[in-house]
Amino acid sequence: MKKYLLLAMIFSGAAVVSGCTPTSWINAAGEAMKAKDSYDKKVMSDRLKRANDAVMRKK
Repeated sequence: MKKYLLLAMIFSGAAVVSGCTPTSWINAAGEAMKAKDSYDKKVMSDRLKRANDAVMRKK
């Protein structure tokens, strides 16, 4: 319980210092997760393309 209370106090303090609302923090976190997912998808796609090209060259 103390851990959650401490986390809430830290988050509240960061929101006050930065001037951001909880909604803007949530939106920023969502955008960061979308960007990471997009990057991971691009990396996987590039890796698959390279693997397929390597297989086609061996044939």
